[in-house]
Amino acid sequence: MTPPTVLAVLSPPPRRQTAWTWLIPECPYCHKSHTHGAGVDGTVDGHRVSHCADGNDNPGYVIRKASTPPGHQEVAQRARQIADEAVTGSLDRKAAGCLVVLLASTRTLTGARKLLAEIPLADVRQAAADLLDQITHEGENA
Repeated sequence: MTPPTVLAVLSPPPRRQTAWTWLIPECPYCHKSHTHGAGVDGTVDGHRVSHCADGNDNPGYVIRKASTPPGHQEVAQRARQIADEAVTGSLDRKAAGCLVVLLASTRTLTGARKLLAEIPLADVRQAAADLLDQITHEGENA
């Protein structure tokens, strides 16, 4: 079985000389978020073994950096900032990472909202939807 490709958010290290981190908002196997090291310079991508706790064997996945279409860059930049400032493993970080990946995989905010509605994790889905509303309202009020 060929491992699937997953879009991931690259998060900078909390301190100099420590590794960057890939945030996988939703694992294709267990539907939970995972993190993986990306190296000191943030360039190490490729195949990873999933960190699923369900005990099922799987082929892992190939990490690909989520790239944001031009129309979403300001919203994605704010979501990345929120993810970077949030505590590792927190719902805020998962929601922000999820939002960055959604924005990279859709052409419009409406498309991102539609895709968001399909995410099986209700807590992350709702938090990401609330965050998207918050960020887009910030942009309207600026």
